[in-house]
Amino acid sequence: MKHYKVIGAVAAATIAVGLSACSSSDTDSELDQKGRFPMEEPCQHSSAPDPYDLRLGSTLKTDDHCTVMLTSEPGAGVSPEQARRIVYDARRKAEGAEWRIANLVTLGTRTIDAAPADHRTALIERFRGRVAEQVYRANQDQAGSGLALGGKPQPGFEIRWVQK
Repeated sequence: MKHYKVIGAVAAATIAVGLSACSSSDTDSELDQKGRFPMEEPCQHSSAPDPYDLRLGSTLKTDDHCTVMLTSEPGAGVSPEQARRIVYDARRKAEGAEWRIANLVTLGTRTIDAAPADHRTALIERFRGRVAEQVYRANQDQAGSGLALGGKPQPGFEIRWVQK
C-alpha cells in the first residue's frame, strides 16, 4: 500500500511540473504586443472526405482559415486598425475558399461515385482541375493580403469583408 502512495505522489508531482511547463511566459505576451493576431472564437474548419484525392494533397498555403495570418507582423505604415481589417478580410476570403473547395470535393465525389467505371478517370481529372483553380485563387488572395499587411499592397487589392 505504501508503494501506491509513493507512485501517486510522483504522478502528482509530474503533472504539476508538466502543467507549469505549459503555462504562458513573457515571450508569449511579447509576441501578442508585437502584432500577433489571435484566432477568432468560435472558428470551425470545414473539410470533406476526399477518397479520389481531388485536392492533390495539401495545396493551400494555409489549410485552415482559422489560422490565416496568426503570427503575421504588420509592415511599416500599416496602422493596427488597418492590420486588423486586412487580417479579418484575409480570413473571410480563406473561409470562403475553404467552403467552395469542400463543396466541390463533395460534388466531385458524388458525381464520380455515380458515374460508370469507364468515365471515372476523366471525371477525376476534371474535378482536380476545378479544385486546383479554386486553390490557386485562394493562394493568390492570401498572397495579396500578406503583401497588404506588409505595407506593400498589389495594385487592385481591396478589402471585401469588413467586421461589424
